[in-house]
Order: sequence, then structure tokens, then C-alpha cells
Amino acid sequence: MWLDDLAAEPEPLTVLSEESGLSRAQVDAVVRYRSAFPEEIEARIALHRSESAAAPAR
Repeated sequence: MWLDDLAAEPEPLTVLSEESGLSRAQVDAVVRYRSAFPEEIEARIALHRSESAAAPAR
């Protein structure tokens, strides 16, 4: 989901690594996993968004 949010960045993977504290190798592994299992990732993103929308505001 974070990668989608960073799509406008010239180097989204670098930004994700810097902002998340993940190593670049970890970010690259995430991208490979997402490419291998896109339906699973999209379902998890949709679930997260629906749960976030339903959560009470703090």
C-alpha cells in the first residue's frame, strides 16, 4: 500500500526504504512477493483500508 502511495516519487523504493527503516534488500523482497502473489496483496490492502475506514476516529 505504501508503494502505491509513493508512485509519484522518482525513486519510490528508495523512499520506502528510508521512511520505513527497512533495508533496500527487504524492500526488494517485498516487491518480488507482491509480484508473485498480487491477489493476496490486493486483498490484504483492501481489508486494511476497510478496517481503517470503519475504525473510530481518535
